[in-house]
Amino acid sequence: MIAVSGASGLVGSHVVLRLLQSGHSVRAQYRNPGHLNEVQRVFGYYGREGDFDRVEWFQADLLDPTAAEALIEGTRGLVHCAAVVSFHARDRALLLNTNPVQTRNVVNAALEIPDFHLVHLSSVAALGRSEHGEAGVVLDEKAEWKDDVANSTYGLSKFLAENEVWRGMEEGLRACILNPGIVVGPGFWNRGGSSGLFGLVHRGFPYYSPGATGFVDVNDLARAIELVIDKGEHGRRFVLVNDHWPYKQLMDTMARHLQVAPPRKQAQAWQVHLVRLAQAARERLGGPKASITRETAASAFRTTQYSARLFSEAFQFSFRPLEACIAEYAGYLLKDEITKGNL
Repeated sequence: MIAVSGASGLVGSHVVLRLLQSGHSVRAQYRNPGHLNEVQRVFGYYGREGDFDRVEWFQADLLDPTAAEALIEGTRGLVHCAAVVSFHARDRALLLNTNPVQTRNVVNAALEIPDFHLVHLSSVAALGRSEHGEAGVVLDEKAEWKDDVANSTYGLSKFLAENEVWRGMEEGLRACILNPGIVVGPGFWNRGGSSGLFGLVHRGFPYYSPGATGFVDVNDLARAIELVIDKGEHGRRFVLVNDHWPYKQLMDTMARHLQVAPPRKQAQAWQVHLVRLAQAARERLGGPKASITRETAASAFRTTQYSARLFSEAFQFSFRPLEACIAEYAGYLLKDEITKGNL
């Protein structure tokens, strides 16, 4: 049996489904029961609704060390996907007190089990970046974290979580770290991230930002995780990125496959700054959580490049073209809208 933490999220749900399809038995950790309906819908996209009941669902908070121990008891490995993702300043303490701590707990639990295999899902955000001197620099597994204003608190929390895994490896744990780019996948349309961007484009959002970054298909990521498990890969990290695209190209491609008009206006820094301030003021007065923060605004204007050459060569792995992924997932969103009577 293989355990998966964070199984009610975009990546975790696809990892669970991939492992089931390959014949593995799976124990899947989640915290919020309300998110399981979204997982069932994801399974349905691939015609695998019946697989949901094959999973041993395990509700737990991994900030509790005993919960981490119970999650992996009787298993041979863990895919650790659980993490808080936020770019809000008010969530700084939450990020720093959650992502490294729950990773420390699963590492400590794993060290007690002989020949246990941990696959830790990190992020390219943990590679660090610099506000200055990035032009032409391609970040890969050799990138070293440097404190810089360009780094997000989320990135710092994932870097600290990685340190827990490296510490575990020094103590004898068989572990592998994966650093994916922005994950593109279906479902969870209202949770933000790339899935939320599908919904934003579908609603006719008119602006795009001039930045660019690396993206990875969620099913490619799940397939890569399965290969790492089957090979027993450990002792190193891998960057995982399908394609490096400008945000405009991403949103134009989404719009084309969602059959809506693409964004036509390039957002200016001063415009984003004013909207961010307005949203922050509304949030302080009890309104909805701001969708634009200082960190997301900065990243929208930044171009960052990554290389997945090491993983591609080590596993003879070919990534699916990003446009094909977007076309498939846009179709799922349109079907969801038809089901809800919105189309």
